[in-house]
Amino acid sequence: VFFAGIVLVQGVMFGADFVFRDGVDGAKRDACIENNAVLAGVYTTHDNAENLQELNDYLLEEELTGEAVILFGNVPALAFYYELEPALTSTWPDLSSFSVEKFTTELDNLSESPMIIVSANPADVGKTEEARASLKQKLAYLEQFMENNQYVQTFANDAFIVYRCQ
Repeated sequence: VFFAGIVLVQGVMFGADFVFRDGVDGAKRDACIENNAVLAGVYTTHDNAENLQELNDYLLEEELTGEAVILFGNVPALAFYYELEPALTSTWPDLSSFSVEKFTTELDNLSESPMIIVSANPADVGKTEEARASLKQKLAYLEQFMENNQYVQTFANDAFIVYRCQ
């Protein structure tokens, strides 16, 4: 009983901060994404569906499904939605539990140049000053990594930006 209580409390606390909460502002979830087996039958808001559909279409047109990806900016589910292979050991490297040292080490040790998808509207993940500082350090390092490896923006919409090494 004690263990179940702890799991319940942790689950609720995690969900309050980190779970994708589509339509929590009262927006109607009445739109779906087409041509995506994972998201088939899933309803979301019109704006979210439009952005996800545009990204879906881009990935299909460029034949990028199954490719390696780095996700950043509170978008960890994109790897699952689009059947992308995580290039790092976490699809959510912006969380403070994924240390700056681990993030920079994994970037430095990549043997390939994976696609990078970042949120066009990054949110601070974490409420502490330490978490915000970690996020800023990681973002700065990622930007430097992209510059050093000649990444260019190949897609953007209101929610997502895709960078690829050219």
